[in-house]
Amino acid sequence: MSKSVGGNAEFYARQFKALDIWGRSRATVSAGERARVDAVVSSIPRGTRTILDVGCADGLVANELVDAGFDVIGVDLVPELLRFVRAPTVEASVASLPFENGSFDCVLASDVLEHLPSEMFEASLAEIDRVARRHVVINCPHREDLVQLQARCGRCLTVFHASHHVRRVSEADVAAWFPAFTVTATMLTGEPWPFRSRPLQRLAQLTGRVFYQGAGIVCPMCGYDVDPAPPNPLVRAANGAAQRVAGILHGTRPSELVVVLARSD
Repeated sequence: MSKSVGGNAEFYARQFKALDIWGRSRATVSAGERARVDAVVSSIPRGTRTILDVGCADGLVANELVDAGFDVIGVDLVPELLRFVRAPTVEASVASLPFENGSFDCVLASDVLEHLPSEMFEASLAEIDRVARRHVVINCPHREDLVQLQARCGRCLTVFHASHHVRRVSEADVAAWFPAFTVTATMLTGEPWPFRSRPLQRLAQLTGRVFYQGAGIVCPMCGYDVDPAPPNPLVRAANGAAQRVAGILHGTRPSELVVVLARSD
C-alpha cells in the first residue's frame, strides 16, 4: 500500500492554498467566528509581550493581536497566506520552528493541531513546548464528531474529514499534550453546533453515499482533487430531515475550545 500524502508538509500547504477563503478579517467572518477570535485574543495572559502564532494562515487572529498591541510573529507553511498578515512572518512548519528555546512569552496554536497526523503532531507539541517561555494558548474544535464532515474521494474511495481534522479534542487532551504546563483557564466559544446523530450519518453514508461535498478538497491518500459520486437524493433528504429533528431535540453546544497553559517547571 502506498503511503498517504497527508502526512507531509507539502500536502498541507497545497490543501490550504486551494481553499478560496483567505484574506479574512474580523468584519468579514460570521458572528461565531468573531466570538472565537475574540476569545483567543482575550485569553492571552497578562504580562505577555511577545507571541508566536503558529499556523497563522491569513492572520485572522494574528492581526487582531497586533491591533491589541502585542509583538507578534506569524508562522505558516503557505507563503500566499502570509501576505495578509500585518506582522513579521516566517514560512515554516510548526513541527520545525526556526527559533531558539524560550524565544516567546506565549505560543498560540489556533485551529492547527487538530489537522496534524501523528508524527507531525508529536513534533509540533515538542516545538511549541521548546519555544514557549511562559505560556501556551491552544484553540481547537471542541469534542468534534469527525464523522459529520467526512468526504469520500471519487478516485480512490478514501474517506476522510473534509477539513482534514484527525483528532477529537477535549480540555483533558490539551492538558495531557503539555505535561510541563498547567491549565490556568478554559473557554468554550465559536459557532453553536447543533447535535447530529453519528449512527444516522453512518447509515446515510452506507446506503446513499451521503458524504460532505465542497470545493477545494484534496484527498490525503491519492493527492488528487476529490471528485465525489453524487449522493442518493432520497437518502440525503431523509438524513437531513432526521438530523434536523435530532438537533431540535438535543440542542446546540459551543464548537470551539480555548485552553490557556502556564509553564510549571
